[in-house]
Amino acid sequence: MTVCAGRLAYRPGRAGVSLIWGLTCDVEGAAGSSVVAAIRYELSMTTSELDYDARTNVCAVIALLTALLGFFLPGLVFGVIGMIQCGRRGEDGWGMAFAGALISAIVFLILLLWLGVVIAST
Repeated sequence: MTVCAGRLAYRPGRAGVSLIWGLTCDVEGAAGSSVVAAIRYELSMTTSELDYDARTNVCAVIALLTALLGFFLPGLVFGVIGMIQCGRRGEDGWGMAFAGALISAIVFLILLLWLGVVIAST
């Protein structure tokens, strides 16, 4: 006679979760001997693997907002800082930081060109 018992366990922890599946079978042989076979499979995931909501970099948001409001110097500074932080930390928002830095740089160049034209015309 063969007796099998299966078990599925879910174990949450501070660093992530573990899903454990186990199966134990007791097989009785022809001579009355008993053989126990066990299978265990464990699937573990860390918190970073389960984190689907990546954070958006705050400097990237500030860079885009200040650039759109016309403050080119803070937009440029926060944009560069945001791009560096997104690369190092793996956060979302690199595109926003790039857009903020690009808009700020374009506004700065237009301002310099306008200033040069005004000074040259006087």
